[in-house]
Amino acid sequence: MKNEYFDMQGWLRRQWQKDRELVNEEKLTEAPMDKGFQKDWERNCKVLITHLEHEQKTVSGAYKSTVKKMIQTMRTVKEFPELMGRMFGDK
Repeated sequence: MKNEYFDMQGWLRRQWQKDRELVNEEKLTEAPMDKGFQKDWERNCKVLITHLEHEQKTVSGAYKSTVKKMIQTMRTVKEFPELMGRMFGDK
């Protein structure tokens, strides 16, 4: 009797190679950063930062430091689309 079993590693390797060949056949290009998306993102971040700053005035205790960290994080995240545009898109 022949010992037949499913070779999961072999199957996964073959699938990975097929997918890799498909990707190699097609040239992948990055789309430039959409200016509308960038402006919406920055506007929405600004609104959230303003809201958090208002909440920071009324909150007390340990939550005050948490809100402060959230504001710092949002200020950092607000700049991501511009940074991504410089790194990957806008040339």
